[in-house]
Amino acid sequence: MDCPTDEELRRQAASCGLTGPVAEHISACSACRQRMEDLSGDAEALRALRSAWQDRLDDAVRQRIDEICREATSRRAADG
Repeated sequence: MDCPTDEELRRQAASCGLTGPVAEHISACSACRQRMEDLSGDAEALRALRSAWQDRLDDAVRQRIDEICREATSRRAADG
């Protein structure tokens, strides 16, 4: 398998457990493991930002963060 796209890695990062060919590739590829860790860290940072600054964020920024979180949740549910 070729290295997955960032979008595929984001879906894996958002899912509760790693499964399937992408997960197998990640376990064997140190570059993809690092990319996934970076992407997972980005998602965690975004959630922390939303929580810490909720009352101070512009409505448009708050709505975009909510949208990104909903998309990640939808992807996680779709991935099973």
